[in-house]
Amino acid sequence: MPSLITSASVALSALAFMLFSTLNEWVFGFFPLNNGFTWLFLPCGLSLLIVILFGGWGALGIVLGGLMSTQDFSSDFSLINTGACILTGLAPWAGSSFAIYAMKLRTSLSNLTPTTLLKIGFVCSVATAIALELWLLIFVYAGPFFENLSSRMVGNILGTLAVLYAIKAFFAIMSRLGSGKINNT
Repeated sequence: MPSLITSASVALSALAFMLFSTLNEWVFGFFPLNNGFTWLFLPCGLSLLIVILFGGWGALGIVLGGLMSTQDFSSDFSLINTGACILTGLAPWAGSSFAIYAMKLRTSLSNLTPTTLLKIGFVCSVATAIALELWLLIFVYAGPFFENLSSRMVGNILGTLAVLYAIKAFFAIMSRLGSGKINNT
């Protein structure tokens, strides 16, 4: 039986992913890259942070958040959408696990460097894009595979970079505020 902490991490992950998906569609939906893909797909960067913080339970939260933000519960159940949501949670978790193992990266939060996060982020972004495009290809998804894959990869990588650098800027500002380097006027 899951503990309260585990349940909270799943719920928090689901809520955060759902909110980021909605925010991404609202903000970047007006600037499509190609075939409905956006230049920045912020949920991909968030999913990296979720799986680093919460591991497999975070991946489950991503799946649930994806289902809540994309499934139309008033119509028939969509196997294609459900599979895509499962891959959206599974691919970053598997990608980060592979990157950590293959590159022999240190994974504790205190030891994560910007370079390590970029390496893991790149692997997770590419793994998610490939997994989703292959899933859609299995179901005879109409559209050019490599064109859609490259568009999805661009959105995932740029979204991951945007989230990582936004968090880095946040911590830098908080550090400066804490040390008194920013003057209040």
